[in-house]
Amino acid sequence: ASDEEVLAAILREAQEINDRIRMSLLTSLPYTKSRSVQWGVVEDSDTFDRVILWGAKNNYITLHEHDHPSGVSPNERKAMVKDSKNRYYIGMVLEPKGIKLIS
Repeated sequence: ASDEEVLAAILREAQEINDRIRMSLLTSLPYTKSRSVQWGVVEDSDTFDRVILWGAKNNYITLHEHDHPSGVSPNERKAMVKDSKNRYYIGMVLEPKGIKLIS
């Protein structure tokens, strides 16, 4: 499946969890990641992270960065999405392009 198809599946899963995502409200990345892996939407957390970062780069979503990741446990950091610059993200908001993707 393409990154766009996997992203659409992740966003649909996020919508199942909480319809707030369609209202462009902040949606938890750790919870969405956990559910997406648990329910087989993605094969593992690395795939989830890669696709979420791809979605942000391509303007489907905007990511919300954690302001103090060193203040949380390693397990809590692992649940977040981490980019190549060691920034940790805890939430996402759909952009119009992302809303169209799952409509």
